[in-house]
Parts: sequence; C-alpha cells; structure tokens
Amino acid sequence: MSKSTTGRRKAAVRPRPAVEDRTQRFYETRAQEYADTTRRRTLTPLLEDFSKRLPRGRILDLGCGGGYDLGAFRGLGHAACGLDYSEPIAKIAHLNAQAPVVVADMRAIPFRDDSFDGVWASASLLHLPRGDLVTALKEVRRVLRRGGLMFASLKVGVGDLLDADGRFFTFYENADWQERVTAAGFQPLSTTFNQGNRKGSHGRPERWMTSLAAAA
Repeated sequence: MSKSTTGRRKAAVRPRPAVEDRTQRFYETRAQEYADTTRRRTLTPLLEDFSKRLPRGRILDLGCGGGYDLGAFRGLGHAACGLDYSEPIAKIAHLNAQAPVVVADMRAIPFRDDSFDGVWASASLLHLPRGDLVTALKEVRRVLRRGGLMFASLKVGVGDLLDADGRFFTFYENADWQERVTAAGFQPLSTTFNQGNRKGSHGRPERWMTSLAAAA
C-alpha cells in the first residue's frame, strides 16, 4: 500500500452502523474545533510511563485525534505513527505531530503482524459498538509483538449513548472490559480509575478507566 505525499495511508473499511456514521461526521465536520479543544487534554504522566516501558519502541496511536500524544511520543524518541478514521483529523494530526497517519478502521488495522511494541488507544475504542470491541482488540493484538503493551482509556458505566454532539460512546465496567481484553489475547496488567472534569448525561462528573495490558 503506497504512502501519500502527506504521510497518510488509506485502507479500505467496511460499512458502519448509522450511529458510528454520526460519530465520524462529527470528527470530519468539526475536526479543527475538536483538535483545538483537546490541545490541552494531555495524559502526560501516563504517556511518559508508557514510553519508559518501551524504550525507543515502535508505537501506534490508535484513534490519534489531533496528534498531540503522537507528537509527544515522537519527541520522546519513538518511531510512532497514528491511525484515525476521519481524514480531516488525520491531516491535522499529521501536521501537528509531523508523523505518518493512516486513515483506517481500527477493526481492520492496515499493518503486518508484530509491527509494534506498543499501541496507545486513548479515548478511541469507546466509540465502537460493544459487539465490535473484541474484533478491534484482536487486531491490536495481531499488530503487537508478543509482550507488547496496549494502553486504553474508557468511560466507566453501563450501556451506551449518543452525546449532544451526536457522538456514540460505549461504557464499560472493569469486569466486562477485562473479560474482553483477555478474550482478545492479552494479559491485563493494571487498571486505574479517575474522575473527569466534564459532567456526563446524568449530571455527575464522568468516571474514566485507564488500562494497561500485555500481548500474551
């Protein structure tokens, strides 16, 4: 598959349900707005810890958004590249991070087996329908070398919803998440919980879960 002059590669994707199309539409029509509002939303301590576990490792930023984490990994010396389903967001990420960004579906990652030492999935897997999560996790496992690490952050809760912007979110409790991670071929290493700054649809601050797992 050839790489474009902008450093982005595009892969074929299968059709998505209507709720996912609305999510994609948000990121395509409001790409710059989203990139601007997330510029300061960094996970610096977690990102630096992940980096230290993979000295000079090759990292895939899965659902890279505006490319800020991707740029941070590049700055830390990693051979990092990004993946996002939204082409406008991918263009922004490429410019911000000065790194290659693939336009693709995370359920069909266009890289060979064992291509990466780490996969960073910050607030991206939560946009998939629950029934598609293991498919995506198996793809992550496939492109990771044995012993490679996956970081993921998700919203804690039950069920799913469309937010005021039309974006689809799936919520997970820890037991449900760990069961799916294990089924996809990972060994869970650690899970932490924290409370976000934004309020959810229930009027209370959102709870987030961050998970680290190794490819078994």
